[in-house]
Amino acid sequence: MTTHRTIFIAFILFLSTIVLGQDSSLTRNIICFTPTKANKAKGLILGLWNRPNDNHQKFNGLNFELLGSGWMTPFLGLDDGGYTRKRTQTINGLSFGLTLLHGKMNGLSISPTLNTTFYFNGFKIGLLNFDLHKSNGLQVALVNSNDENNGLIIGVFNKANKTRGIQFGLINKSDELHGLQIGLVNINDSRTLPFINWTTRKKK
Repeated sequence: MTTHRTIFIAFILFLSTIVLGQDSSLTRNIICFTPTKANKAKGLILGLWNRPNDNHQKFNGLNFELLGSGWMTPFLGLDDGGYTRKRTQTINGLSFGLTLLHGKMNGLSISPTLNTTFYFNGFKIGLLNFDLHKSNGLQVALVNSNDENNGLIIGVFNKANKTRGIQFGLINKSDELHGLQIGLVNINDSRTLPFINWTTRKKK
């Protein structure tokens, strides 16, 4: 009986260390609950949302945010709208949330509404995909809006300031195109064409 009681108390203390003591630790392994002040986390990162501090924060593994670190959180007073994440956050792995706004994301990012990143490498899925700086890889959404994109973009409406790759959709628009556009209407800095369009001159 004493042995079972000792094991039970040790288990409760272990859980308390994970749940209550995580904010005082710089590194979390296996499971991390957000918001957190931890600088590094490996494994399952779980919470309603995440609000990084001013130190660089790096997550490796499965990042699940029920509310999500997206456009909702500033209106609820939960963060600054993503500017801290832009400077300090890196996520490697799989990220899912109702709305997402990540600093640097490497891997698979899924959101049923808004999926936003400052720097992105990998595969992004969302209703509305936004890239505020640069992305590399594959994106699928109803609407894709990119600053600088390198890869394949699939959507109904695709817009980019600079494209190095392929835009595939109903309407495609790129202010500077180094690649191919396939869709009903294709607009770039060289010309506007139906069905298929491409770059006709080299950019300096």
